[in-house]
Amino acid sequence: IEHGFLVVAYFGAITQLTGVYLFTHWLTKSRKGATIAMAVTALSLFNVKFLLFDIYRPDHLAYALILLQTWFAFEKKFLPLLITTVIASQIREFNLVPLIAYLIAVSRTEERPKFIGQASLSALFLLPAVILPRILIPVTENYQIAGFSPEALLTTLLLPFMPSVSINFIFSILGYLMPLLFLADLKTIKATLAGLPDDQRIYLSAYIILVLFLSFLGGTDFFRFATFLFLPQIILLGFIAPQKPNLHIGLMLAATFLFNRIWLPFPIWNKEQYLDFYGGHSL
Repeated sequence: IEHGFLVVAYFGAITQLTGVYLFTHWLTKSRKGATIAMAVTALSLFNVKFLLFDIYRPDHLAYALILLQTWFAFEKKFLPLLITTVIASQIREFNLVPLIAYLIAVSRTEERPKFIGQASLSALFLLPAVILPRILIPVTENYQIAGFSPEALLTTLLLPFMPSVSINFIFSILGYLMPLLFLADLKTIKATLAGLPDDQRIYLSAYIILVLFLSFLGGTDFFRFATFLFLPQIILLGFIAPQKPNLHIGLMLAATFLFNRIWLPFPIWNKEQYLDFYGGHSL
């Protein structure tokens, strides 16, 4: 069983990084931008290193499928996007986000009948895909913060008022986006987003908001959830990085390598050291 998971983990890592390069190159037409986007993803602590350490996670496959789903969304291929989402939703809940973001973009840029038809078809297929596994598979442990019990609802309402949670969440987001913020200021990022077609810009905005929402309510692993911001990061890096001097890019990659402690092993032998190394965990 362990060897089987190991094969899946390496397959996922290779698929994810290859997908990052191909998608970014397709969108930006820049080999340099695509290479830098792939390098930054590879140097993220939880995109690759952690998933080759803890091989029983499904995230690798989720990243690769999000890239495929986004390509379908940008190419306006609704049926392939819907079919891929039904399959991908069995891997990670975050894989529902591309289809929802696509529908939001359609509602803002296309005619209303088209949006209603696609949204209805999406609900028809996705509701069973989301609900049935949760009915048929017995849950023995649950680390999710949000829920439908009175205690979970109260905790959800109080979360934004808990400073330790908010600080940890913001730290995780800024830590993950450090490579992008190292290369570009907010004005440059905003100008790059403004240069995208309307549907792609709305899609990315909706994607970011949904990922942040799910990340905040999803559980205690804020740094792992932040990795799903890889999509806007690789797109922005793909456009911005080719305009920067090689020295600036080299310093950014070195800082990313150091910040993520790529050369160090996870200290699994000590729980407190492990959680400190993990970062962005719980309170």
